[in-house]
Parts: sequence; structure tokens; C-alpha cells
Amino acid sequence: MSESVIMYGSRGALVEEVQRALVGMGLLGGAGVDGVFGTRTRHAVITFQGQAGIDVDGVVGPDTWAALELEELGEVPPASECRADSVDLVHFTEPGEPTPPPVTSPWGHRRDPISGEEQFHNATDYGRKRGRRFYASADGVVETVWSGNPWNGNGVRVRVYECGAPTRYRFTNIHMDRVDVGVGDSVAVGEVLGLVGATGRVTGPHEHYMIEVLDSSGVWRSIDPESVVIHRAAAA
Repeated sequence: MSESVIMYGSRGALVEEVQRALVGMGLLGGAGVDGVFGTRTRHAVITFQGQAGIDVDGVVGPDTWAALELEELGEVPPASECRADSVDLVHFTEPGEPTPPPVTSPWGHRRDPISGEEQFHNATDYGRKRGRRFYASADGVVETVWSGNPWNGNGVRVRVYECGAPTRYRFTNIHMDRVDVGVGDSVAVGEVLGLVGATGRVTGPHEHYMIEVLDSSGVWRSIDPESVVIHRAAAA
């Protein structure tokens, strides 16, 4: 058998095989099978290794592959390098919702729906019902949580991490009905962070989804989410 290993940063069909096995055992939730070996998959592998009584190292080598009862492990492409300039950002909707969801107010200049004044809208508003789940778009660490803010209502901001290091990206949702994480919490892609709502300065329930990039001068600048995200339905 090959001495190849699948590890953090690996991508492709072999990662999907591992993820399908872990989903079948109830060890991997969130986004389910996406072919990306990130924090979520690594945690599931560690749990499986502990249960199987094999060395716990968070990588899938020959012993773990065999314990998963998969066919022989062949050559594995090199793991992706950690990237600070380019990350995969996934916008999730619940099963049964339109994917992608309807855009009710795009990123960019618009007329404010409350004041009627021209303004720059730093996010994309998606038409989602109150109580729908809001999911993490990537692995990361919670930077900010708002609760009862007159403007933002309840909300959460997450700095995106890759390979344990912060990247130039972060994502935010405000006007939420509920936030289920706290500042400093590590989150995994596809993890539920709270519920869509209509708190703060709003005209009705929606998801106010913002993506920011840290520029060379150290300033966070919003970008059009629709230009970078992958839309996907979360696992049931």
C-alpha cells in the first residue's frame, strides 16, 4: 500500500471518499461532502481515530484509510499551500430554500429603503425568512458579536483562517434573530452561527451578508459577495 496521506489542505475525489465515510458514521456534519480537507474534516478524522483505537494525528494515512474500510489508497496530490490571498467562501442556504437565494438589495450604491437617501450599501441582502440558519462561509474565528445594537441589531463577524493562520478575508451577518457563538470561538465551514432575523434598523427579515478584504494599507474594504462566493445548500 502507498505511504500517501490525505491531510489538511488536500482536495479532490479521495477527500470526498473520506468525507462520505465520516458522514455515514455521523461524525461529519455541516457542509457534508465538499472535497476540501479543512478544520471540519480534520476534527472528524481525529474523532474517528480515537474511536477506532489508532494513532490520533488528524491525517488519513494507510492505517486510517483501512480502518475506514475504503479501497486501497493510491497516490494523493500534494496538499494545497496555506493561502492568505485566495480562499474559498461558501454561502449556504438550508435544504429546500432557493440556492442561490434571491437578492433583495445588491452590494453598491442604492437608495436607502428607510431614509430614501442615496447611500453605499456595503453588503448583499438575501431574501431569507426569519429563523433560517446562518452558516459559516469558511473556517475562522469570531471577531465581533453584536447584541441589541440600534443599527445592526444582533450580528456576527468572523475572520477567515486557513491552516490555522488568519487570512485577508472576513464575513459578517447582522440583523439576526439570534447569534449562537461568542467572540474568540473557532468555527468551521458550514457550522450554524445563528438565525436570520429582523433586528436593528430594518424593514423586514433578511440576511445582510458582507465580505471584507484587508488591503495593503491595513484597511478593511467590503467587496461584492456575488463576485466571490460559491452558493451551496447545506447538508440536511
